[in-house]
Amino acid sequence: MQGLEATNSMGLRTGNDIFNLMENGVSFKEAFDKNLSINWDRLGGYDQNSATHSTMKSPVSKGYQTMTSGRVLGNDRNLETAITNSWAGTYDDGKTPRYNSQNRTVYGVQMKDLYDRRGRQITDQDIASTVFTGKDLWQESETDDLRFTGYHVALEGKNADGDSILLTNVSSKEDLAKIKEQYGDVVFDPVLVAELIDDDLGPDDAYYKKVDTGMTSVQSAINRNIDPEELNQTLNQMADYEQVSAQKAYQNKQLMAREKSLVKQMNLNSSDNLNTVVSAYDKSLAIGLSTAGVPTGKIKEVIPVMIAELYVNSQQQEEFPVVIERDAGGNPIKVANNPYQLMAYRARQLKMGLTQNMPGFEKMLEAIRTGQYGAYRQQTMDSKKYNYTQKLAKEISKIYNK
Repeated sequence: MQGLEATNSMGLRTGNDIFNLMENGVSFKEAFDKNLSINWDRLGGYDQNSATHSTMKSPVSKGYQTMTSGRVLGNDRNLETAITNSWAGTYDDGKTPRYNSQNRTVYGVQMKDLYDRRGRQITDQDIASTVFTGKDLWQESETDDLRFTGYHVALEGKNADGDSILLTNVSSKEDLAKIKEQYGDVVFDPVLVAELIDDDLGPDDAYYKKVDTGMTSVQSAINRNIDPEELNQTLNQMADYEQVSAQKAYQNKQLMAREKSLVKQMNLNSSDNLNTVVSAYDKSLAIGLSTAGVPTGKIKEVIPVMIAELYVNSQQQEEFPVVIERDAGGNPIKVANNPYQLMAYRARQLKMGLTQNMPGFEKMLEAIRTGQYGAYRQQTMDSKKYNYTQKLAKEISKIYNK
């Protein structure tokens, strides 16, 4: 692809080349803007005002931003759609695209081999990680529905172990020093990547799909769309009614499969039980949070997390019965005999604590109101439990926040 070949002409091949630029106050993107924006303008557009997802100034998480160009190919929606369709593929019927160009979502993206926001490539081991007990319980999803934001040129290389990485900037001076030491002599090649965002839960997560521009399907999409006479071909137009209907049918099918998986993960008997359990807690917690003055958007964001926390905590209780409340004489007046009763009691306590601003709930409520609940959770629970609840909350959110 001519645009990628032109990137090499900048003379930025090794990590040290990039780091020397940075030490002189020039980022890779700024160098790209100055030297190559015209080349990419001719190929379908270049947006100097765009950038990839960044947490460099985040108060909640570590600062990362993949080193890339601005958005490329964005002026030609037909070309962008055709390239995305070429790697996103189709549903089982072999014709309905997994990429919905109207809402810019790619459904059922294979997570293996994507790069995460740290520039690390996702492996089979990441996907097959199983938590709690049971062969198929709590397994990281192999696929996900991700929002496509556009294409960028990134820098790909190999680390000391031979694993592929994307060069990534970091906010921490200590981490940047480590990156300079590890990747200074590494040769980086320019690659075209699609930025894909998972915004189901809390702060957005960014992933990057390397597009093999040598693939026949990609080459075909490029060649077909660079020709101005073919820009308006039906194949590359916005999805028509029939296509949208077919996509919706497959998405509903996928939703049912997720529901079935969640029933199994939560040890429930049926989807009806799942709906009853989650809907009950959803309504109860929503009322409690609303009464406590939490904005609607924040309520929608945190409820799946709170349900997941209540569930995980109750399931980890090993001995029953559990005394919930005693009278003045110390006699039990409320007792939970199983995990689900315990979950219900704790949900009521949580609602009461939030609505009445009881001691011990002030910091939690403030974190929810200000959108810092993720940081609060990381500070108040061990990393293993945080990851368990985050994974479950994500599955709950996919079903009940759609």
